[in-house]
Amino acid sequence: MRNKPGYDGAVPSGNSVAALALLRLGKLTMNMAFTDRAKQVLDAFSGQLAESPMSLTAMLTAVDFWLGPSQEIVIAGDLTRDDAKAMLGEVRSRFLPNTVVLFHQSGTSGKAIEKEVPFLLGQIAIDNKATAYVCENYACKMPVDTLEELKALLDEGVKASK
Repeated sequence: MRNKPGYDGAVPSGNSVAALALLRLGKLTMNMAFTDRAKQVLDAFSGQLAESPMSLTAMLTAVDFWLGPSQEIVIAGDLTRDDAKAMLGEVRSRFLPNTVVLFHQSGTSGKAIEKEVPFLLGQIAIDNKATAYVCENYACKMPVDTLEELKALLDEGVKASK
């Protein structure tokens, strides 16, 4: 019999990390096989989660991500340009635990990721400027192409979650 430790100490258990990684992959790729596999992990530990949730804190993070709401943020543009770097920097500077972030490179470089993530097909840089798409369950707000507008959208999301 293979042991499946679930206890999260100073280092999260492999099962907790796997559950969250699978949920994120499922969200990123829209591939339910990843999500289904993550649900199997959560189901396997549901008894322990109910009896002793404080011993599975990283697994609770995965449960929180699964229950949502979660966000998808797509930055479309040219990663060599300052506007794209600034937008990515702004997103990365925030604590957004239930958010997946994708970068959609302009031009032919972005075609490869579109095969893996069909959600990106319509999310392109507008007027050759880095463009941010902030979405919840794949329903996106109007795209923005300035850092100030992106900050306002992210601030709005923080206020809504309180």
